[in-house]
Amino acid sequence: MYRHTQTHPTEWTDLVTEVRALMDAAVPLADPRPRALADRWMTLLARNTNNDARLFAKLNRMRENEPTMQESIGISTGLRDYVIRAFAETKMAIYEMHLTPDEMRFLRANYGKRAMEWPQLMADVRDALDAGVAPDSPQGRELARRHMKLFRSFAGEDPHGAAN
Repeated sequence: MYRHTQTHPTEWTDLVTEVRALMDAAVPLADPRPRALADRWMTLLARNTNNDARLFAKLNRMRENEPTMQESIGISTGLRDYVIRAFAETKMAIYEMHLTPDEMRFLRANYGKRAMEWPQLMADVRDALDAGVAPDSPQGRELARRHMKLFRSFAGEDPHGAAN
């Protein structure tokens, strides 16, 4: 199952243990430690899925729908959400340099609400690209609409804010 480019299972076990310790200690997401672990998490995840959004989406669904999997790998919904929020904090620090205070308030209030929809959208985009779907086809336009709907759900409707 693991190729030389993939992570050994103990790396995941150790990472899950480290994240759980920070989460259990209620370490704030603005602290650099959870953000560093979240970056490590996402790097390992990308490597283990070979950057394949389809595989990532399938793993998400499997983890969500199989409680025994959550137990066996130790990744509860709460732990996953802590990682996602910590990873988002790194992005927030960058966005804050370019957005107005009102835009940042909107972004912070809405950024993670639909985060789990992105992997499936990216998987669907990858499938469409692989199938040679033209961007201006009905399927291509529908994917673009889904993307913009998700984007606007956290970035807002102001075209000037989105252009910054």
